[in-house]
Amino acid sequence: MPSLCLTLTLHHPAHLKHYSFFDIGNSATYEDESKTAEAVNQFASECVLPATRIVLKQLREYDGDFRIALSISGCLIDQFERYRPEVIDTFKALSDTGHVEFLAAPYYHSLASAFSIQEFREQTLLHHTRIQALTGTAPTAFRNTALIYRDDLACEVEALGYQVMLTPGGDRFPGKRNVCGVYRPTQGSLLKLLANHDRLSDDMARRFTHSDSPETPPTSTGFARWLHQVHPARGGVIPLSLDLGAFARLSPDDTGLFLFLNQLPETVLLHQEGTFITPSQAASPRPAPPLSSKEFITGENPGHDLSPWMGNEMQQDALNALYLLESRVKGCPDQTLLKTWRLLQVSDYFLYMNTHNEAFPGPAHPAMPGDSPYDAYINYMNILTDFSERIPG
Repeated sequence: MPSLCLTLTLHHPAHLKHYSFFDIGNSATYEDESKTAEAVNQFASECVLPATRIVLKQLREYDGDFRIALSISGCLIDQFERYRPEVIDTFKALSDTGHVEFLAAPYYHSLASAFSIQEFREQTLLHHTRIQALTGTAPTAFRNTALIYRDDLACEVEALGYQVMLTPGGDRFPGKRNVCGVYRPTQGSLLKLLANHDRLSDDMARRFTHSDSPETPPTSTGFARWLHQVHPARGGVIPLSLDLGAFARLSPDDTGLFLFLNQLPETVLLHQEGTFITPSQAASPRPAPPLSSKEFITGENPGHDLSPWMGNEMQQDALNALYLLESRVKGCPDQTLLKTWRLLQVSDYFLYMNTHNEAFPGPAHPAMPGDSPYDAYINYMNILTDFSERIPG
């Protein structure tokens, strides 16, 4: 069995207010703080704290044989610090074990890598500093929002000092099939690319969150057997991502995730050669085959592209209007305006405008203002219009 490189991802958007045309010029408050607080508290109590406490217990028990990576958006760290500081204490305890790798990322879980390389750099450095302050260790591996990748982004990530970049896998890369493991950019580079096993990651998420899936929820025993059957050979790496945010919308009685995490180390380690490693451990100095994509690809939608966030005219209009404000915002000495502009970059707000079902099948997302993508677009553009009018000059 190859080594398992498991990344747990955590992100939660702030709730935007219902902001009408008549609010423009009359209210500079865009967030519904009571709804954000309620949602963050629920996320912490019903998902994040139980899951991380189980992981912490197992990390201590297995003392290095069990390792994971965590990718946490900067805005969620801010929310936990504001509403649930005990979650921050748990993150610090996880870091203190020495067996958790905290990954760098764009601070605001944004799409800046597709619209402004300068803003992408600045948000990444902000997040880097935040993670270093939280854990006492500078991150060496990077995970972009939704695993967004393009060849030129790899150059930027390496220039920022990272050794590893997590990427989509499978057939996301042109001309490749079922790609997972350790690779490198095609151009000369010391950076390693850790290509996610998308099919297994997607199957895992579906088995936990969809009651019509077989083996729902999955057991750790079944999962270990599954890994062994798919990749029986010794050596190699299977990178997997599991988004804890998906479990925020489950019933509190759904304990499958917690049972799975509690039993996972034992059942994987029982298999001969079964091991856990972190992304930076996976990126050994050994030669690695190349991967290349001249176009943006992502690991979180069937089309492999950015269409869930910018596939219709509403989304494109909102994103273009947002990033056109960059020079005006950064030319203004008011740092409050800069922070507000960055908070408006959270990628979820553009998913709410998605008119196709693959983004959020079923009922509207609980943080979505209004009942339709059109409502979400109008609400966002009203906020952006008011914000634009408040920028001096």
